[in-house]
Amino acid sequence: MTRAPARSIVTQPCNLQLQDPNANRALWHITLVRMRRHRPTKDYVTQRTAEGKTKAEIMRCLKRYIARGIYPGLPGIDQDRVTGTR
Repeated sequence: MTRAPARSIVTQPCNLQLQDPNANRALWHITLVRMRRHRPTKDYVTQRTAEGKTKAEIMRCLKRYIARGIYPGLPGIDQDRVTGTR
């Protein structure tokens, strides 16, 4: 019996998939606005582009950075779970 070849499907990494599409859209919008208007973020994008990163890779990094800053401030979030302390 031979194995079927693996299908080549490009998907979004599991750790970036949010359960709420509105939250994902908001995170994308925040990232886009920061890339266009926020001077430190614009400098970061320029630096990463010079290193050969694609726009998609840069946006992924920025979205993770922004999400880490926003997540602890959301209502109903257990701070011990976020910081890893007990």
